[in-house]
Amino acid sequence: MMAIPVKSSAILLHSLKWGDSGHVLHLLDSDAGRTSMLLRGVGKGKKNGNRGCLFNLSILDLVSLDSPKASMRTVKEYEPKVALNGIRTDLNKSVIALFISELLYRSISEGDGDGELFGWLCEAILRLDAIEGSCANFHLWFLVEYSRHLGFFPKDNYDCSNCRFDAVSAQFVDTAAASAAEAYGKGRMVFPQRESTLLHIICTSTLEEVLALPLTGRQRSDFAARCIDFLSYHLECQLNIKSLNVLHEIFE
Repeated sequence: MMAIPVKSSAILLHSLKWGDSGHVLHLLDSDAGRTSMLLRGVGKGKKNGNRGCLFNLSILDLVSLDSPKASMRTVKEYEPKVALNGIRTDLNKSVIALFISELLYRSISEGDGDGELFGWLCEAILRLDAIEGSCANFHLWFLVEYSRHLGFFPKDNYDCSNCRFDAVSAQFVDTAAASAAEAYGKGRMVFPQRESTLLHIICTSTLEEVLALPLTGRQRSDFAARCIDFLSYHLECQLNIKSLNVLHEIFE
């Protein structure tokens, strides 16, 4: 049976070298969800793009070959859907892209993903690429909004009484409930006051307002770590995001 050509769009999450000139591309595909494809001869042939358009979060138009005899599709043609010059050339944006691509790679299982999530991620990538000025808080906004699209966005019941965020129930609780959770050894799942307040602010702010928040490197680091714990709990897997340390060094 001959291989069937399939057209789709995809977001590049991770790339691994295969042989002398090939790569295994880990992608979030608009149709197939999280998947892997084999790309042979990077940069060779008129119908293939070049290595310069294969970077973290690059959005590609693909023609892949689907064969029942192969364990993964083979990329026949590829080209950038959008240029994304900001992410490709700006160190700060490229480090954020590295973090987001690793987060997606580790949090979306093979075959998972849908058109709505794919569309939102493309929009978020374009917004990152277009930022003028500091993008240091973008990943904080992304972590919170990502939880919305995964189905467990925090309930914003924050007030002077319910001022601590409980990651298990995904809502804000009072100090008595927070103390009880800490007493039972679940303190890691209750955000401290500072991170709880920041979560409330981000939940009720636009991206532009979040980017303008005057945060220190330590505040970003602590908040991101708490959000990753929150995502890990609800995804029922430990998200060990190695690029988080790189991100914190850049924006310290």
